[in-house]
Amino acid sequence: MNEASIATQPSPLLRQIGAFAIIGSLGFVCDAGLTLVFADLGASPLAARAPAALIAVTLTFLLNRSLTFAAADAPIGGAALRYAIVSCVGTLINYGVYAGVVSLAVMRGLTPNPVLLTFCVACGSGVAMVTNFIGFRAFAFARRR
Repeated sequence: MNEASIATQPSPLLRQIGAFAIIGSLGFVCDAGLTLVFADLGASPLAARAPAALIAVTLTFLLNRSLTFAAADAPIGGAALRYAIVSCVGTLINYGVYAGVVSLAVMRGLTPNPVLLTFCVACGSGVAMVTNFIGFRAFAFARRR
């Protein structure tokens, strides 16, 4: 490689952030879509979110392990446990913001609908995203020596 091609290569951190953002977007689509499906099947907006989030976390673990943090080469069992711990913290933050925004909307007289619920999922996901990235990078998929 010459100096010009080295200078144009994104750093490993920037590549991780990019992959994390893409995978997070897929997780968001999975989470929001399944929340809408479960709510349409009769679950309350708050109850609909729990299974949707669990499925989305499983999807993002598999993708982040194989793509975003593959260089860490963390054994799947330990990485999955650490990922679950970080995800629990992120999910609590995410769900707390989601529930708060849903509750505020209902108190303001808005009826939960697909657009509102998608917005609420986005609020929760956005707040938890930074915490999750740092936790996954520093703890779940940290290089083991």
